[in-house]
Amino acid sequence: MSSWRRDDPVELADGTLVCGDHRSVRCGICCVDYSFMLDSGDFGDGGDEEDGGDEEEGGREDEDDDSDCNGSDDSHCALNHRPPPVTGPVTQFFPDEPNDTPQALFRPGFSGPYERFIRRSDVKELLVYTDGACLDNGGQFSKAGCAFVYGPGTPNVVRDCNFRLETKGPTGQTGQQTSNRAELRAVIAAMEFKPWTVEGFRRVIVATDSQYVVQGVISWTNRWMNNGWRTSNGHPVKNKDLWEYLLETISLRHEEGLQIQLWQISRRLNTEADRLAKEAAASHELDQNYTKLSGVCCWN
Repeated sequence: MSSWRRDDPVELADGTLVCGDHRSVRCGICCVDYSFMLDSGDFGDGGDEEDGGDEEEGGREDEDDDSDCNGSDDSHCALNHRPPPVTGPVTQFFPDEPNDTPQALFRPGFSGPYERFIRRSDVKELLVYTDGACLDNGGQFSKAGCAFVYGPGTPNVVRDCNFRLETKGPTGQTGQQTSNRAELRAVIAAMEFKPWTVEGFRRVIVATDSQYVVQGVISWTNRWMNNGWRTSNGHPVKNKDLWEYLLETISLRHEEGLQIQLWQISRRLNTEADRLAKEAAASHELDQNYTKLSGVCCWN
């Protein structure tokens, strides 16, 4: 099994983000990739507006990106560059104070018989951490894993879920094993797992360190759809099946009375979901077909 190392990015003088330990844009040791920032047009030499990267040492897997934010920390964009308000079933979450952490705003608590991460100021708000990871990301032998954490772990009670990214998506279309795809799949799984409104929640805040997911849902998908699911350069949008399914899932939850908010947090605040996603990528068996995970009959 691979030895995983946590990383916090460092910003170079030209604005490029690199891993803190090895000063690499794509570091196979830390299992991080900041190349999508290089290709967004605002970092380094720049590149295509919406064609970002999802790669590590040993290969490259270009992914769609439409980033216009540059910061020294992966939470900088979300905390300090607020976009115009977004209406509809999903919005971006911003804490009242830029330095507020999930632990500061949410506490372990009970909603009926269920122990969850509950908003200190509103018991109808739930926090769910999500993450995706990939071994040999973009390479020939890539293996991706997904995870979400919806409550504090206690002895003999598990309130998280992790699994290998399936070969096929919800439409039966085959998808590549990449970290971006795993990030998307993790959010979908968290939204499908339980009918959160039945537990009394009216809002779910999804905490993820993936700018790809947050900005994709909030900003980029509208442009992609208006452009026939093509980037500004005319390239087909990758992971289209998951993007469409995620938007559909969010809309269904909205019809049930549940609002979804996406909170882009730093990697160091997402350690448990990160650990579980990497564990799944390394050790879980691969399932060919998309599987809708359900915790409806679970008591935890």
